[in-house]
Amino acid sequence: MTATTPTARSAALSVRDLVKDFPQGGLFSRRVVHALRDVSFDLGHGEVVALVGESGSGKSTVARILARLERPTSGSVLLGGRDVLAAEPRRASRAYRGQVQMVFQDPFGSLNPVHRVSHFLERPLVIHGKASGPGLRAGMRELMSDVGLTADMLDVHPHQLSGGQRQRVAIARALAVEPSVILADEPTSMLDVSVRIGVLNLMRRLCDERGISILYITHDLASARYVADRTLVMYQGHLVEGGDSLDVMASPTHPYTRLLVSAVPDPRRRRSLGPDERAELRAAVQIAMYGPRGTADQPAPNTALVRNDLGGGHWVRLRVPADATPTTTGGPR
Repeated sequence: MTATTPTARSAALSVRDLVKDFPQGGLFSRRVVHALRDVSFDLGHGEVVALVGESGSGKSTVARILARLERPTSGSVLLGGRDVLAAEPRRASRAYRGQVQMVFQDPFGSLNPVHRVSHFLERPLVIHGKASGPGLRAGMRELMSDVGLTADMLDVHPHQLSGGQRQRVAIARALAVEPSVILADEPTSMLDVSVRIGVLNLMRRLCDERGISILYITHDLASARYVADRTLVMYQGHLVEGGDSLDVMASPTHPYTRLLVSAVPDPRRRRSLGPDERAELRAAVQIAMYGPRGTADQPAPNTALVRNDLGGGHWVRLRVPADATPTTTGGPR
């Protein structure tokens, strides 16, 4: 795995200053939930990037925006250097959907139980003009082989498959249009532990053999370390730390990242954090994000979230006095 971070020009997919607000409340008491705040990152060709965080951190909102299932409040999404939100403001074009595909979390709900497996592969092949006539069945058999399934499974219904097999069918469906980017939203979280590793290995192989870029969204840092080239940590809509996956796990800098890493079972760790130490880290997270006595709605005055580069592509964002000079700044996020 490499720590090289792509630039927007060379990246398969780039996100710049993404903001998403969800209005809540009635006519007389409206408030806004800030789901995403100034989210920016690049996804390189043939790279797996893990976006990690707890439930509610905003990571799935990022995936839904990139899949064009949600509209951002502001920001840009660049595919091959082209701002697709500006070029296609109302809905995604077929060309975009042919390049960016999504694998959903629930392998039980993402496949209609009425249809046979062949239906899920036939439709994208035909709609996107990838196969027709006599070559259609051969194309479906090839897709099944690509994800480690046998051709006879084309004629069964989803309820006849295991969770892992269903998720492989979902991946085959995404592969049918020959995408350059796959958005994998918690693809292993509903699977038995025994079959998760097989799905992760399949994702890694797709990157290595086909050059497909994968945004792997997960709350599981252990799987991120296993499969991803780089890891980005998200907290309450902000990207707070990122870098080579091994570096982030071995040397977490942001208090929130340290808290997440401390929860990952590791036989090499001499001792686990006690309740008091975890409470101290949680307090440090609030200070790092919002400053002393600051809150999510009202950060401490005269402060700013500043990115500090730690070297080797590893970076962290911390709140500092507005007039403070960061150690180093710049570079893709």
